[in-house]
Amino acid sequence: MTVIDHQPDAHWELRLRAGIPVEVQNRFDGTWSRGFAIEELVGDGSDASPACRIRRISDGVVLPAVVPRDRVRPQR
Repeated sequence: MTVIDHQPDAHWELRLRAGIPVEVQNRFDGTWSRGFAIEELVGDGSDASPACRIRRISDGVVLPAVVPRDRVRPQR
């Protein structure tokens, strides 16, 4: 099996906004999980790659940890 690392397209950053369905990468084993949406972008405004606050779609719970942008990708 070949694993292809996801590289966001050039327009992904422009579409990065609250409500977008996303997959979140598990920091322990690198797998991607569906069923999340961006709740809000966080940062001081100077970062070209903001972090995200993530909401679990199934129950609407906002996760307590802020997720770095490189651990979030558009839902496939």
